[in-house]
Amino acid sequence: MGSRDSLVTLMERRGARGLPARPARLRLGRADNSELNACLRRSTSVHTYWLSFADRGQGFHVLVALGRGAGSQGRSVVRHVLNSLRFRTRPRGGEGG
Repeated sequence: MGSRDSLVTLMERRGARGLPARPARLRLGRADNSELNACLRRSTSVHTYWLSFADRGQGFHVLVALGRGAGSQGRSVVRHVLNSLRFRTRPRGGEGG
């Protein structure tokens, strides 16, 4: 991952208990100190953001990593990706969907 790159990962969890409802617009908020920096080359450093929310009865966790040189354009692209996500209700008793 380069200094101007961005990464978005989405993880689904079974059920939504204990998670806040998905807001109308997802925002990055404050960067945290994820261990992701330890996994990258020493010359690359990123800001990471964790988001958790419930949508249509499912729980989701999102990890966003922005290279320190991604700037406002990188943040804008990530916000667009996050806010374009759409989910369907999972069929009862079914896996996948």
